Order: sequence, then structure tokens, then C-alpha cells
Amino acid sequence: MEEMNSKLVFSPRITRNLLKMGNQIIDIKADKNDHKCTVFVFKKDEKFDADFNTILNDIADEKMRNMHKTKKEN
Repeated sequence: MEEMNSKLVFSPRITRNLLKMGNQIIDIKADKNDHKCTVFVFKKDEKFDADFNTILNDIADEKMRNMHKTKKEN
């Protein structure tokens, strides 16, 4: 039996974006450290890796823009 690769995602924001991009959730679990939070288990494949990196880059770009905006206001 082939072992399925998976990736845990703790952020609802990232999860939402991955779902919109067509990635597949294979399980949902309670966070062991905070039972109020949910952990999303995604099927990890090449598409997931590319989409995940795109999302992380977008978030980093957004933080950078906000940082520059804050500096200009001060």
C-alpha cells in the first residue's frame, strides 16, 4: 500500500486559500495544544507545494507592503 503524503495546516486563512486553489483536505483534527483550534490535513503533492509557496509569498508581500505603509505614515 502506497503511503499518502500529507501536510498539516494550522491557519484558517491559508486553508481557505488552498481550498480555493483546488487542493484536497484529507482530514480535520483538533489541535493537541489548543482544543479550540482546528488542524487541517491536506494531501501533499506538487500542486499543493506550489500553491502553498504562492500563498506564503503573497502573505510575506502583504506584510512588507503594510510595513512600508506604516513607515510612510510616521
